[in-house]
Amino acid sequence: MGYPHLPGAPITEAIVDLRADLPAGTAVERLSSLQDLLGPLYPEKKNIIVWRGQIDTGAAQALSAESRVVNGYQFWSADKLYVVQARLDGFACSRLKPYQDWVRLRDEAKVRWSQYVQIANPTRITRASIRTVNRIELPRPVGNFDDYFKTFVRIADDLPQALKGAFMHIGFQSGKTSAIVTMAIDEEGVTPEKVPVILDIETSTPVQLQPESDELWSELETLRNVKNDIFFKSVTPATLELFK
Repeated sequence: MGYPHLPGAPITEAIVDLRADLPAGTAVERLSSLQDLLGPLYPEKKNIIVWRGQIDTGAAQALSAESRVVNGYQFWSADKLYVVQARLDGFACSRLKPYQDWVRLRDEAKVRWSQYVQIANPTRITRASIRTVNRIELPRPVGNFDDYFKTFVRIADDLPQALKGAFMHIGFQSGKTSAIVTMAIDEEGVTPEKVPVILDIETSTPVQLQPESDELWSELETLRNVKNDIFFKSVTPATLELFK
């Protein structure tokens, strides 16, 4: 189903994420050389840190040790609108606010993925996903959240509807496609004029694809369509009016 383009789309970040297997023994420092291919368009590099823990179950009282490990790098575009991740477990390309459209993000991800493949030499792609983080600022007084959302926290009619905070996390499964939807009120962002609601949608599918496979991009188109279905079927016309 086709949906309208929203000139003022509430997307604060849209992400194409690809999980991949790299050759055994690949050093994280190898991924740093992606910056040579990115050139001056992506001048800033940051480490991606993960925490790894170890528990000694043989001790009388179990002890744990944690360490910080570099798992890859972020590369930021000069205009701070795109972020490319090169990780030991895969790749991601993000478009930050203001979001333009899917075609531009997809085309940018294609170029940067091909450069990642040159550097990392992945043996296969194992998972593809698209994630969009939306920030929907509702004008106060909100009254009833049902006026803006078809999918939201359900409150008994006899209870106050003026929410101070809310958090909802749900998952869907259709065939091999999974979707996770998280909705929350940004309590710190609430002002006398607005109530910001975060609508975070991630769609994903397991795959077994060669790095150069055209099928990858067909899978991403399908995930994008599922993401759009979730977004447009979860909001009301009153919400869409906010973005025109």
